[in-house]
Amino acid sequence: MTRFSFEEFAKQPKNQRQKNALSTGKATIYVLLLAAVMTACAPRLSSHGHMIDPMELEQIIPGESNRDDVLDILGNPSFSGAFNEDKYYYVSQMMEEPVGGYKTSIKRTIFVMSFDENDILQTIDIRDEATGINVITLDAKTPTPGDNFGVLEQIFGNLRRASE
Repeated sequence: MTRFSFEEFAKQPKNQRQKNALSTGKATIYVLLLAAVMTACAPRLSSHGHMIDPMELEQIIPGESNRDDVLDILGNPSFSGAFNEDKYYYVSQMMEEPVGGYKTSIKRTIFVMSFDENDILQTIDIRDEATGINVITLDAKTPTPGDNFGVLEQIFGNLRRASE
């Protein structure tokens, strides 16, 4: 690439100088636009639920800690057992949503705290994607009455109902 001095630049015809300036401006705009598009294509990551710190888990000792200790250290559980009130479930999940796609779970961890009848913690089970049940979501939508009428059918249907 050759550098021009001001004298050489001034000797160029005016329309040539304008073309050079326009092509440089266009190249700058294209580079900025490309950079903006490339950064917009990154997937979004989000966390849901309780993010339990390993140091918090070390404070909870099975056989010694009670239900109140667990609530003080970890807070309220995500949910408790529906049929067995002796279990607390703490769920943490990392989700990824690609551009133009559906949210998917990257990492899911469930901490299951089991208590005895005296509210003393007995066991801490840690379940992840490998040990948990995989739930399949359906993409199909449930058909509802009236969702396949055209505009004219809806107008005339409303007129018919108004005359009754």
